[in-house]
Amino acid sequence: MQKTHDKIHYAKEVASFTVHLIPEHDGGFSVIVPALPGCNTQGNTFEEAERNAHEAIELYLESLLDNDEPKPYEGDTVLKRVTVSIKPAKV
Repeated sequence: MQKTHDKIHYAKEVASFTVHLIPEHDGGFSVIVPALPGCNTQGNTFEEAERNAHEAIELYLESLLDNDEPKPYEGDTVLKRVTVSIKPAKV
């Protein structure tokens, strides 16, 4: 903690969220944040999509705080790809 001009500055809280960066057929990436309903963005490159996700999450959380809404908690998640066999359609 630092004390400056009778104001106390606290370290910011840190939160982590899982984001899904989904390649689009026509280029670029869509981004979904599953733990934050409606928190979506996009970017022309992977890096831009990642930066936009960071900003979207910050704005989402800021809006929750401004409206006295509870902070979301994602909890531990496991991301796993599942492979299945697809039977050909009968002709």
